[in-house]
Amino acid sequence: TTIWERWNSYTKEKGFGGHNSMNSFNHYSLGSVLSWFYETLLGIQRDASSPGYRHFTLRPCFEGFGRVSGGFDSPMGRIESAWELKDGRVEYRCVIPANATADLILPDGRRECLGSGSYRFIVTA
Repeated sequence: TTIWERWNSYTKEKGFGGHNSMNSFNHYSLGSVLSWFYETLLGIQRDASSPGYRHFTLRPCFEGFGRVSGGFDSPMGRIESAWELKDGRVEYRCVIPANATADLILPDGRRECLGSGSYRFIVTA
């Protein structure tokens, strides 16, 4: 469905210019940015051996921004991950849905296995 893509498919002057049949609006380059955001900045990474996010990994990257937050509605429930740089420290928060577990791996080397619930960690930047 994305093979016929036009990079000039829409302009303010001409709209779609009659080229709608070649516009998929589903080009993967748009999805790859979201994938990077969720998997790298938020650190929400699936575990291939545990379908449906029954178990997953949280490995956030605390670089490039001062604050990041987001979530994902998995089959198990809402997964949330957020961090904020404050005074040389990073405050990291996460939510693990009911009946799910997560391995948390922080940049300072700390590793924790978390059950369902809300958590808050302070990491020295």
